[in-house]
Amino acid sequence: MNLGHDPEPIFSVRYFTLDYEHSRITIHATDTRNPTRPSEDIRETEKGFIKWYRQEPLESPTSRFWRRHIGNELAHKFLLLDPSNRREFTLTDFPPGYYLYTHHVGSGGTHDDIRHDGYIFGGGHKFRSTKEALYHFAWLMIGMPQGRCKCVYDTPSSDNHRHQGRLNKELKKKWSEFLNNRARRRFLDFQKREGHQLPYEPPLATINVFNEVCFLINDPLPSTTAQTSSMQPSITPQLAGPSRARAVHPHSSITSTQYPISSRFAAVSRTDSPHG
Repeated sequence: MNLGHDPEPIFSVRYFTLDYEHSRITIHATDTRNPTRPSEDIRETEKGFIKWYRQEPLESPTSRFWRRHIGNELAHKFLLLDPSNRREFTLTDFPPGYYLYTHHVGSGGTHDDIRHDGYIFGGGHKFRSTKEALYHFAWLMIGMPQGRCKCVYDTPSSDNHRHQGRLNKELKKKWSEFLNNRARRRFLDFQKREGHQLPYEPPLATINVFNEVCFLINDPLPSTTAQTSSMQPSITPQLAGPSRARAVHPHSSITSTQYPISSRFAAVSRTDSPHG
């Protein structure tokens, strides 16, 4: 039974680059104006323990783990790359002005024999897990729309502020709903083709479509299929370094009535990009 497949969607925005060939995502946008980093000086506690921070090198095992986990979640669940593709994505680096540190706690000398925990510093926040950073990075990638970041540090106290567990459960539920709706749509399309003996015609590719329902606050914008939108981000994010308006990857063109995902930006051709 051939249920068909969805075409690769098209991304053309300035805030990130998707290198589909090498399975890498580079985030260009940043909300960090005055980067703050923890001191790496060793200090002793009243109980005789020692504590210190150390910045993780880009290719350290800890950095690779954080970048791979966040990159995969963003690729498959925010950019809606087909999960069945089984490709593993990673961030080339953390967004500009964001740094990964490990906090070490030891019993003496420079031994971290008690514990060591990773944290991302940036945007005025201290992210304590990949899950916490995930929502904030998604918000950066879509152009930092004002008042829509869903991370536990930017949401109002009456919502998900400091309640990462609640966000994790919500994402799990909504993602399951998305997969079920997509499977149902494909099966209904298959039944229709079989009943009328029609050849399979893949849906049109989507342009700049993101899973805002799961990752951003408030109602998403209308979804778009094979067309562009004139909507622009609410605020102008800061871009660091060359930002190529290029990214291509596969995703479902499920409609807003089935599962509301949205197109936020007009497609930008390479000639329109300020960096070509």
